Amino acid sequence: MPSHLFLPIPDELPRSWFVAATPDVYLSRRGRDILLVEPESASWLVLQDEAWELFALLSGRTVGTTTEKSHQLWQVGDLADQSSLGKAAFNRVVMDLFRTNMISVNGKRYFEPSRMWEVQAHPHYFNIHMTEACNLGCTYCRVSSPERAQLADPALVRRIVRRVIEESPLQSLVISFHGGEPLLNLPGIRAGAEEAATVAQACGKQVELLVQTNGTLLTPETVEALRRLKVGIGVSIDGPAPIHDLHRVDRGGEGSYERVAQGIRTVSDQGAPPGLLAVVHDPSGYVAIADHLVRTFHVTSLRVNMSSLEGRAGESLSFPADRGAAFARGWLSLLDYAEAYVQETGIWLDIADLNLFLFHLVSKERPHMCYRSPCGVGNSILGFSADGGMYLCDELVGEPGSYLGNIQEAGNLRKLLDSASVKADLMERRRVECVPKCAICPWKRFHGSGCANKAFRYFGTFGKEDPLCRFYSVIFEELMWRVHRNPSLLRLCNQYAQHAMGSEAVDSLIEAYILSITQQKPVQPSL
Repeated sequence: MPSHLFLPIPDELPRSWFVAATPDVYLSRRGRDILLVEPESASWLVLQDEAWELFALLSGRTVGTTTEKSHQLWQVGDLADQSSLGKAAFNRVVMDLFRTNMISVNGKRYFEPSRMWEVQAHPHYFNIHMTEACNLGCTYCRVSSPERAQLADPALVRRIVRRVIEESPLQSLVISFHGGEPLLNLPGIRAGAEEAATVAQACGKQVELLVQTNGTLLTPETVEALRRLKVGIGVSIDGPAPIHDLHRVDRGGEGSYERVAQGIRTVSDQGAPPGLLAVVHDPSGYVAIADHLVRTFHVTSLRVNMSSLEGRAGESLSFPADRGAAFARGWLSLLDYAEAYVQETGIWLDIADLNLFLFHLVSKERPHMCYRSPCGVGNSILGFSADGGMYLCDELVGEPGSYLGNIQEAGNLRKLLDSASVKADLMERRRVECVPKCAICPWKRFHGSGCANKAFRYFGTFGKEDPLCRFYSVIFEELMWRVHRNPSLLRLCNQYAQHAMGSEAVDSLIEAYILSITQQKPVQPSL
């Protein structure tokens, strides 16, 4: 049983026990339904009619008020006498409120937030920049990749790989070859992959190898070499040619779609299709992008990221302050698309981060490093530059404020990370309690404090919120309403839920939630 739960609890609370409403619960109404969100434990519940009247009585609140009128302590028997609910319904509603942290019982909460949200201690993901050079000139390149730049020496790549495997206390690691365009340095990738296979076997560890490429250099020979080396392939493609070719262009300004599509076909012809990643700058294109990737390349799993204000993007593209709301509307159209697609085909798509955010609604797990408090800086990820520089995040490679030293000079990596003041300082600054806007946000434990890099690039400091926080505040509330009305949408949790729980447990979770919606029994809101 998770240690943060206050248990055991009886099926029916004794009349002599005391209950009190949790302060700072967020409220929102749609028709007869009232959404309650308890920020500190990332719990939520939808009430109607007499059930809402009971909570309103407890909290002294009405929808639209921002603070409680009182923090009155109620005895269960007195509350039951004041309520218009029958005994069975009263007990069920009180237990629903308790299990979702909307009330405390005898001074105790079902979830104790002070014992939740543990931070991962050591990185499991290591991202090596093989070069900052790139053969394309994408208008939103986040690092302004030059046409020519230093290539990571194969001997250096071997050294990085050996050290992260040997010196990590974890048994399962991910090593990603990145850039720039990493396939410009195939000898470096080969050296790193060969070293990983040897060292992982000697250490008895599991190491997953990945490469993220623009796809234009995926010849049959290169794909075969990567397959032999057991390197998973991810390809960046932004949808159909008219959308893709707006921003993913070569140095002469010509679109790259046909070359990228050929690279994807080359990978698919030699086995499973690659992982596909699209970057969106115009939110009106979300559905067209997803539909193209799904139907043209026959994938059911894809990632759709937003462009961000950094590198070349900051020089050539517009990033209006209100773009978060527009992106939320476009992003939610993906949910409509996924619903229509399963009705058409019977297949539930796996769209990141749609799957992840739905998972956050029914789980206290936060499997993705970018949506924790603090985010994964130095505790979940390390980035390495082509000259061996170590940085607290892949996206912060080259930024002095996240620099740990050079791998060729540093001592034991675990000891370095455990004692690095730059890591401790940045992690503290990215805790939701320490970011002013995040500290008072209802969605802070659903989303975390957001991306340290994006906050730094947009505001010039690590101490601010994610610049797209409006996006997250819109989508989490909307997802709650949609799941409340159609719990089967939880099947879009897909890979995250199944990884954490297994497919049978996911089915049980969804069934339990459906029963709770139909008021047959309360749902357990945790794993």
